Amino acid sequence: MTTMESQKQKPTSLSLAVAFSFGLGVLVSLFAAFQTLRIILGWSKIMANGSMAFVAVFMFLLICWGYALLPILLGVQLVQRRRFRLCKVLAIILCLCLPFGTIVGITALVALSREAVKPLFSA
Repeated sequence: MTTMESQKQKPTSLSLAVAFSFGLGVLVSLFAAFQTLRIILGWSKIMANGSMAFVAVFMFLLICWGYALLPILLGVQLVQRRRFRLCKVLAIILCLCLPFGTIVGITALVALSREAVKPLFSA
């Protein structure tokens, strides 16, 4: 099999990792959007508690949206077949996010550890 033929074939494990990562990204983005909406609607109560409450709310939103962007970034990098090491790092970070991030992270790590996948990223 030539390298051109191997690049045209899509490994199924990599496709599964892409689907899982985008699915998790959408799910967590919905959660972050609902939390953002909830905070916007209760803004007057938050500001009545002082500036430390504002810092806590801001950090909470930053963590929510940051966690929502991790699987989406992983999915984009896997689709574009770029930055192999970044994909592995993102998959490891997602393994720390229980329970769904673990499933996505392990699926991505298994897909990235296959011998047929690494040459796709170096091309």
